[in-house]
Amino acid sequence: MIKFANNYVTWYGVCMSKAYKNSLLFHAMQENAIGGFELAKAAGVSYFVIWKALKGGKLRPCTVRKICAILQRTPVNIGLCPVDPDIDLKEAY
Repeated sequence: MIKFANNYVTWYGVCMSKAYKNSLLFHAMQENAIGGFELAKAAGVSYFVIWKALKGGKLRPCTVRKICAILQRTPVNIGLCPVDPDIDLKEAY
């Protein structure tokens, strides 16, 4: 995998960061050199949960906390916080 213009391109030329809706999580995983299966195993969840997060789906707050602890980021930095301004982040996470 090579880095080209802030995007990661695989050997067959597909820009992986554009394949996912949540590119912030993808780039945080790349910076920590951890794959989806490794992140899932460390967080104690299935790979489908990580895939759902990469595709922009909603996760349970306890799962978000585990992922943030592993990647050493906040939910805002990896795109896992709710975008609804009425939700208090301190209560949600």
